[in-house]
Amino acid sequence: MLRFLRRRPSQAIERLKHEQGHQALRYLTTGVGVFYAVMMWMHLFFLPHPANTIMFAVSLTASGAFFGMRMCSGWIGATAERTRSFEAIAMAILAGVTIAHAVVHPDAAIATTLSLVVIAAGLVVHSTMTLIGIMLLCMAGVSYALMGPTTGSDLIAHYSFHFFFSALLAALAFAIRMTQIRHRAANELRRMRAIQRLQRQQKLLKATSIRAERAALQADGANRAKSQFLANMSHELRTPLNAILGFSELMEHRIFGDLGDKRYAEYAQHIHSSGGFLLKLVNDILDLSKIEANKFEVFPEAVRLHEALGETVAMIAPQADQRMVEFRVFDVPAEATIMADPRAVQQILLNLMSNAVKFTEPGGNVHVRVARDADRWSITVTDTGIGIPEEDLPNVLAPFGQVANAMTRQQDGTGLGLPLAKSLTEIMSGEFRLESSVGEGTRVSVAFPLHSEHEDRLDTSAA
Repeated sequence: MLRFLRRRPSQAIERLKHEQGHQALRYLTTGVGVFYAVMMWMHLFFLPHPANTIMFAVSLTASGAFFGMRMCSGWIGATAERTRSFEAIAMAILAGVTIAHAVVHPDAAIATTLSLVVIAAGLVVHSTMTLIGIMLLCMAGVSYALMGPTTGSDLIAHYSFHFFFSALLAALAFAIRMTQIRHRAANELRRMRAIQRLQRQQKLLKATSIRAERAALQADGANRAKSQFLANMSHELRTPLNAILGFSELMEHRIFGDLGDKRYAEYAQHIHSSGGFLLKLVNDILDLSKIEANKFEVFPEAVRLHEALGETVAMIAPQADQRMVEFRVFDVPAEATIMADPRAVQQILLNLMSNAVKFTEPGGNVHVRVARDADRWSITVTDTGIGIPEEDLPNVLAPFGQVANAMTRQQDGTGLGLPLAKSLTEIMSGEFRLESSVGEGTRVSVAFPLHSEHEDRLDTSAA
């Protein structure tokens, strides 16, 4: 018990003591009130005069006190301090009535009743000091009851041992109850801490989610601003580039006569080719910016793959011959017709084939095949070029993404070909696939719907 006395009880322990004490006090006041209501009549009829009258009055007072506490149990249980005080008062009344009986009508058997009062205190009270006080009070009552001249030494020893054993039992019951309360309080405290941790984690998660949403909105705004800037700049660059290309072509072909020195014609050719490269770059940037800004428009119609491939091959073949790369298009089925935007399809094919030729070493080959796959026509461009490491595949599909190696550094490029081809394919409800192995080559496939009923799947407004 002293161990419990030295401990500073937590709020959870005090609350549990209060709850249990209030409930125990309600039961105790009801039971003992009824008990003394019965005992006052038994004292009146069975005890000799004047002890019967005195014990009748004492029992009546005790019964009234217990019934009064029961009626005021709501008020008593409002605070822990009040509950603990009335626990002590109830046990003191119980012990006092028993001692009064021993004084009015001496009887060694009263020691047994006081032993039961001590056990009841161990089962009811929640204060160590209250339990010790009840034990001392009952011990005084037992001592007084056993002091009578008619009480033999055997009875004294018997009732003394009985009281001592009852006190030990009361102390054990009190210790067990306090241990259970502390365990319950510890479990409740752990549960409350777990709930608090969960609540903190939920708040943290909510705050993180809000920050992520804000960051996403900021990133989206920055991306739109970037796309708008690139689109505006592309428009501004197009006009002077068209003029440069036009005038350099006039000079290259000597439309208005000789330039005076043959080197001027060579310079004009370099200006025209460089301007053409820059114009293609500007067009690619403009198209990619429109796609990212959801403003790219496609106008689907029936596109015959045989004709589309023929036009693209005519533009790529000279480049392949110059690089000594075998370029071959396998037989294209005459019925191969897709629903797509003709200009976008030609740009996709041109990007894929020019990339394949550009990154294939002399003596390699580039093959183009057309095949039907369920409700789609697929176009596959396969080369025996340098290939792309698997970890770099996501990078080459990102705008301006390139794989840094000796071969790529020797080739001109901006890293827009594959990303633009992929974006154009997907905006027309197509499917883009890229497979590559270092030293073995690359395989790129694009697939498009082949029936006109798929036209409604195209995003003609890109909104």
